[in-house]
Formats: sequence, C-alpha cells, structure tokens
Amino acid sequence: MFSIFSTLKPMIGETAVHQENAVRSWMETGAEVILYGSEANNIARRLGLVCHEGVDRESGVPRLNSLFALAQKDAKHELIGYMNADVVILSGLAEAVETVAARMPRFLMVCRRWDIDLDEALDFSGDWTRLVRKRIAEGKLHSDCSSDLFLFRWPLWDLLPFTPGRPEWDNWMFWKACDTGTPVVDVTSMVTMAHPNHGYGTDGTMDVRTFWRTSPLVERNRALSGGGTQYCFRHIRARGNLWRLENGRLTN
Repeated sequence: MFSIFSTLKPMIGETAVHQENAVRSWMETGAEVILYGSEANNIARRLGLVCHEGVDRESGVPRLNSLFALAQKDAKHELIGYMNADVVILSGLAEAVETVAARMPRFLMVCRRWDIDLDEALDFSGDWTRLVRKRIAEGKLHSDCSSDLFLFRWPLWDLLPFTPGRPEWDNWMFWKACDTGTPVVDVTSMVTMAHPNHGYGTDGTMDVRTFWRTSPLVERNRALSGGGTQYCFRHIRARGNLWRLENGRLTN
C-alpha cells in the first residue's frame, strides 16, 4: 500500500471540477489520500478523507518543503507520492509502485502526463476512464522536463521552500535525485495520467507563458532552483541515473 498527498487551490469554477476529478481518481487506486490546506476542507469532508491545515505558506500558497515534511509524518505507509492537484490517474500506479518498491530500496518515481481537454465532472459510478482515454487519444504527451508525480520511500531529502503549481521545482527534484545517487524511475509506459488544459492567474484567463514571466512565486522558485536551468530526463539519462518501468521490467 501507499499514500498520496497534495494541496488544492480554492474550489471555484472549473478548478473545482478539475481537482475533484483528480482526487477521486486517486482514491480509485486504493491509496491513502491526504490533503493539506483549508481549501481542501469541504471536499475532504464529503469524500471521507484526512485534511490537515497546519502547513507553512508563502504569499498564501503552501510551501512544498512543509508539505513533504508533514506527509512523511502523517502518512500510514512508507511509500508516499506527491501529486499535482488536478492530475487524473487512470491506471497502472498501484502495480508500478509494487514492482519498483520490491526491487529498489530507494528511488524517486516520476511520470509524464497527457494534456487533454476535460472540463466536465467525471461519473465515478460508471466507466469514467473511457471518456478520459478518448480525450487522451486527442491530447498530447507533456514534455519530459517535468513530472506531476513524485513517489518515494521515506525518508526523502529536505526540500527547499518551493511553491507548487509553478515551474523549476520538479527540475530541482530531478537534479537532487542525481546528486544524492537516488535512482529516478520513469513509469510513463505503465501509468496513465491526464491533466486538463486550463488557464492561469486568479481568474484562469492568463496563458501559461505570461504567467511564468509575471508571477513573483515563479521567480522565487527559479531563484531557489539555482537560476532556471531545466534539468530533464535526458540529463538524468546522461548521468546513468534514469530507469524505466516497461511491461513490468526495470531497465537502465
């Protein structure tokens, strides 16, 4: 068994739909799901989940170092995964976790996502995966310079005070894994994850490039990561530290 933790944005409009779709899909994996921040209180209560509010914040946004530290204390399981709050998990995660954990005492599991159009609430009493897979067929596989999943066996290294939902911190995680000799395991071939296309900013109308250039928290993440140099799967591979899980087999 394993645990998934995350923090949510305010449950408003399409963001509420995206996040509820995501959280309910995590529950379908059989994982323990832990949410942090007052924004998650209502959905946690409705779905019978644990929600903790005591997380450190930067300009109102939870700090990732606080989230990761709290999750490693609060989770029931030693295998723990952080998920970005709007990413739907379709299949393969439980099997991937079992396979990798049985063969590696220490690892950082990552996964690329499919970017799709999905603004409607999923019907989890029916065949909800059929609709998502149809959208995936029309979608696009995201860059290998990012991951919306970071799953590990605790204890993990201490994070810097990055803020989620902004770039650079996932690249820093890739680099830190290499720096500490922790194998990075790409499970994209076995785990299907989907991310709804959406706008940015307080009203959701800002495009991603503008948001990345104008957000102070983006600049803070960039400064913390060491200057904004992307560290992608190809860099991990060049250091001999990238593993892939394909057809139940781990290859380096």
